Amino acid sequence: MVRCEAEVQIAKPVADVFAVVDDESKFPLWMGLCADCSRGSSGAKATGMPLHFSQRQGDTVGELDGELTAYEPGKLIAMKFEDASSEVIIELSLDAKGEATSVKLGSGMQPKSFFGKLTAGFGKGGMQKQAEKDLGKLKKLLEQG
Repeated sequence: MVRCEAEVQIAKPVADVFAVVDDESKFPLWMGLCADCSRGSSGAKATGMPLHFSQRQGDTVGELDGELTAYEPGKLIAMKFEDASSEVIIELSLDAKGEATSVKLGSGMQPKSFFGKLTAGFGKGGMQKQAEKDLGKLKKLLEQG
């Protein structure tokens, strides 16, 4: 699996930051590749909850089904999505730093095809840049509104 991680400090308390990252309807506001994300069931959010993610890549929108793999309110959100060609993981962890919040975004992608597995490493730089850009957008959204 090709993985990357980025981190940002946001000048807002954990509760304010978590309220935004915990709301999947707001993912498209700060996740560059997200066209839409929705819950597959109603009720309280919990590990195992089904999710649906629409991923935008250029002019193409791909549909991935998945689930919430870890959920600790105020601390951690982890998701796994899959389609016919790949498996994608997204992990967000939050940590209070005085009046600010440290947000770590980890992501990973595991291609399923032989060719995809051979070439996966070439995409790591792009994944890293995207993670950094996404956290920059999250910071701007929270600090500047």
